[in-house]
Amino acid sequence: MKKFGISRHWSIGIFGLKVIAGTVLWAIYTYYYPERSTSDAFRFFDDAKVMHQALFEDPSSYFKMLLGYDVDDPALQKYIVRMFNWDKEYNYFLYNDSRTMLRFNAICMLFSFGNYHVHTIVMSLFSLVGGIYLFKAFYSFLEDKKHLLLISIFCIPSVMFYTSGVLKEGILLAGIGFFFYSIFKIPKEYKKPKYWLLLLIGILILLIMKIYVFICLAPALAYYMLSHRVLKEKPFLVFVGFNILAFAGLYLLSIVAPDKDIFYMLYKKKDDFMNVAMQYEAGSFISTPELRPKPLSFLLYIPFAIYTVLMRPYIWEPGSALVRFAAIENILLLFCMIIPFFVWRKRSLEEKRVIYFLTTFIFYLYILIGFTTPVLGALSRYKVPALPFILIISLFFIDSLKLKKIISFKKL
Repeated sequence: MKKFGISRHWSIGIFGLKVIAGTVLWAIYTYYYPERSTSDAFRFFDDAKVMHQALFEDPSSYFKMLLGYDVDDPALQKYIVRMFNWDKEYNYFLYNDSRTMLRFNAICMLFSFGNYHVHTIVMSLFSLVGGIYLFKAFYSFLEDKKHLLLISIFCIPSVMFYTSGVLKEGILLAGIGFFFYSIFKIPKEYKKPKYWLLLLIGILILLIMKIYVFICLAPALAYYMLSHRVLKEKPFLVFVGFNILAFAGLYLLSIVAPDKDIFYMLYKKKDDFMNVAMQYEAGSFISTPELRPKPLSFLLYIPFAIYTVLMRPYIWEPGSALVRFAAIENILLLFCMIIPFFVWRKRSLEEKRVIYFLTTFIFYLYILIGFTTPVLGALSRYKVPALPFILIISLFFIDSLKLKKIISFKKL
């Protein structure tokens, strides 16, 4: 671990902070948002108790639910009808990631005996491992800024908060860490099967936890690979051209295969999200411009979508304590994005490719969230996978020597 700049003491310290953050999340959703049936922090855990009970009453049904085999068996219905989150109201032909969380909690119950805090510890461990692999992925690029890299990955408040509780984000961070680490390792050591296996595990986690994150990573990876083959000295031109062609490709797909019209699906997703928000009277609901299921409407909507995800919630907007904290965090992140302008450094060609790689991922993720999420609370959580990369991009622009001089001068 030390060869990558993280000592055992640092790892233990970060793990301890994550367990504390996960416990705080439990306390908030226990005492301030006590409706367990609508809380992601508890609804999968509570449903998993039903699945776990099947292990002792009908082991065959338990393993069918756990492995996703023959789930239409009538014998399973007596358990499925008691689980409110086995089926999702809106699937859009995508994998049902709610069942993944049910299965995760059901497996944890084999040794937790239903103690919620054990699940918090397991999730904190998952996200810690993912964060360490993410750190290792970028360490070779940012070795002189390793402590800032460590902060960028582990110390953003919302990332620490949401990846440490019994939520999807903890396992998702593990998948992201495995993905990026293997992507940067395979070109140099492609003969070693362990990196291919790690990439496969990372992709599998992304697919079963939050497939939309993988959907946003896929074009980013495609750009990164293409930038090494086409106009090698002009990564920015490849970045611009690639994204123009990507949008054109989606437009052609909507014409050739109307049943796979991504514009219509995103339009429906937003409409469904708004209906659910109004049904449960979401306190941080925001008004948005009209969006029609047409390519031009989406193209014109992109600036608003990115701005909303990047800047909202505002510090003066009403909302819960979590929304207020998210607003403060936005200000701090914007400040961190400004710092490089004062300690600017030139980047190598490969560093530029990595920057555009990460920018493409953030670009598509922010567009997707901005298109479909009209609730500030949900928006603050959904953008968590992108936040470490915003700071990592900033680090690529920072000259560590200039930064040290400025800090030393202020001390004097």
